[in-house]
Formats: sequence, structure tokens, C-alpha cells
Amino acid sequence: MQTTDAILRAAGVLFAERGYDCTPIADIANKAGVAAGTVIYHFKRKERLLAELAVRHLRGLHACCQDQASRGANGLDSVLLYVDGFYRYLREHPGESAAYMKNFPVDKLKGSRELVPDITAAERNLQLLLHCLLILGVNDGSIEAREVAGYARSIQAMLLGGAFLALFHNGDAQALAEDAASSIRRMLTDIAATGPVAA
Repeated sequence: MQTTDAILRAAGVLFAERGYDCTPIADIANKAGVAAGTVIYHFKRKERLLAELAVRHLRGLHACCQDQASRGANGLDSVLLYVDGFYRYLREHPGESAAYMKNFPVDKLKGSRELVPDITAAERNLQLLLHCLLILGVNDGSIEAREVAGYARSIQAMLLGGAFLALFHNGDAQALAEDAASSIRRMLTDIAATGPVAA
């Protein structure tokens, strides 16, 4: 377990610094302090390293967002706490987050039918959590938005943009989190509530 963790940590650092395409297995092995054959033995090929890093990142991010959101008194609070959890995870796991954000694993691995489904499922679970929190807020009256899927996409886009600023352009993750929460609060409460909820 320690060997595989060391290899994954080394791969994450190098993928974040150089990108997946510019990181040979020999460099990952060197950084992890193991032989290149050891990397191949544990992961078979470089694609598996990226897939494992992506799934770990997404599951960790989901767990943090879910934990934070569960403390909300209503749907709106839970959405805002989800946002807090997203940025908290970025601050606590910058290297892992940068390795994921820099390399777009689903695009890099699109030729691998065995690796992409786990990443796609983990991405979908994170999106579904946000979607459910928005529906909760509409149903409990704390959110006035009616087109839930559109607002979920807007929030995701805002969070991903903020993540790029924080990770690759020296943005202040705490300030970005506060700005995002303020914008999202306005977006979800300043809308006239008309018509049925669109899930």
C-alpha cells in the first residue's frame, strides 16, 4: 500500500507540474523512489495512474462537499456549504486537484473503455449531489430558482473557473469561495418564482 501511494503521489505532483503527456513513467518511478518496473507491476500502464488519481480526487471532493452540505439548515445553506466544501478541498489538496484539473482525464483516456466509466461516474455523482441540494432548496422554499439543471451547470462552471484561478493563477481560494457564495446566493434568491420546478 505504501508503494502504490508513493507512486500515486509522485504521479500527481508530476502530472500537475508538467502535464500527463510530458511525464514518462521513468520520471514517476524516480520521484517515487522505486524502479520503473515497480510502477508497471502495480499499475500496468500510465493511463491507470491518471484514472486512479482522478477517481480518488473526485471521491474525496464529493465526500468533502457532502460533509459540508449536510450541515445546512435548508437547501440554500446546503448549496453554499457545498461551495465551501469545494474550495476547502482545493485548499487542502492543491496538488491532487491541479493534477485532475490540468489533465482532463476523461479526454486523455477516451480510448480506454475500462477506465473512463469510473471517472465519469464519479463526476456525475458530484454533479448529482449539487442538483439534489438545489431541488431540496426549491422544495423547502429557500431557493427561488426554477430551472434547476441550468443553475447546477452555472454553479459548476463558476466553481471550475474559480478552481483554475486558485490552482494555476495564484488566486486566493478563500476570497474566491466567498465571492462564489455571494454570487450564488444572489442567483438563487433574486429570481421571481414562477411555474413548476424543472428538475
